[in-house]
Amino acid sequence: MPDDSRKDLFEHPVQLLRLGQKLIESGKADQALTLAQQARAARPGDPLIERIARQLHYYKVPTYHHGMLRDHPRNAAYRRAIEAVAAGRVVLDIGSGSGLLAMMAARAGAAHVHTCEMLPQLAATAREIIAANGLSDRITVHSCHSAKLDRQRDLGGGADLIINEILAHDVVGEHILPAMAHAKAELTAPGALVLPEKASVRIALAQQVREYGPLGEVEGFDLSLFNRHVKGQELRRPARPDCNLRSAPADLFEFDFAGEISLEGRAESKLLTDGGPINCIAQWIHVDLGSGVIYENSPETNPEGHWRVGVYTVDPVLSPPSGTAVAVHGWHDHRSIQIWSDPA
Repeated sequence: MPDDSRKDLFEHPVQLLRLGQKLIESGKADQALTLAQQARAARPGDPLIERIARQLHYYKVPTYHHGMLRDHPRNAAYRRAIEAVAAGRVVLDIGSGSGLLAMMAARAGAAHVHTCEMLPQLAATAREIIAANGLSDRITVHSCHSAKLDRQRDLGGGADLIINEILAHDVVGEHILPAMAHAKAELTAPGALVLPEKASVRIALAQQVREYGPLGEVEGFDLSLFNRHVKGQELRRPARPDCNLRSAPADLFEFDFAGEISLEGRAESKLLTDGGPINCIAQWIHVDLGSGVIYENSPETNPEGHWRVGVYTVDPVLSPPSGTAVAVHGWHDHRSIQIWSDPA
């Protein structure tokens, strides 16, 4: 039971919320979750305490998890790929989230599954979900970043299969490149497999009907200098009808997670126009999960997809004749990608 000082805290919702948030921000999310449990026990049925406790559970947790778990084509693709290779292997799942991929691997016959999650709130929930599904004896949840794991101490000699779903809409935004480079070098047994095996950053010239041009005059004032703070890119759901591709797609970057991983690179691709106006470059991902399983979130498919299509502004608008080659350039490091085209 909470002590008297904690009981006093539960009478002051603002202080309770701020203390929980500060604990999470300082890397003590486990203490924040304990605080939430104590608050619920001290004030059972109090709707405000319940809302604050819930807020501490989702505070600093990325919002994409819910959409990701509702992406049925993604879930099915991972299931098929995992079922093809997991049996009899020691599996490391990087980025537990809900524990879904770890449970898929256990159900597919993995010898044992280790799954790591750096957000303590999610690690705690994944552990409960795994227990509720009767798989606690076959899955070990590590509440830490994969870089904190040790091959011998934590994994009993190393993983035979690495699974991850730390792919961003541009592949690299969730730091998959350094995570996979470290895992392959430090956490695997000889001959280990990786899943996914490859991922590409795919692009096409496009016309977005609802155009987002640069800022100019607003209410009689020139705000054009504010464009320096505008990203020049937006994210949109796949299969929306307001983006028309104006070229065949091409791969700007290809990442081979089973091979050598480069944390920085440049690329160029020349795309042939179809003669229509071009005001943006559409970018999406093509993921090779291995065993012949492919996932792609192109602008014309998978309306359920949680990965957004990146739309990079082209300014001024291009209107080249059909068959004209337009050069699109790209650069990436381990956390971001920049994409641009040659000027008209």
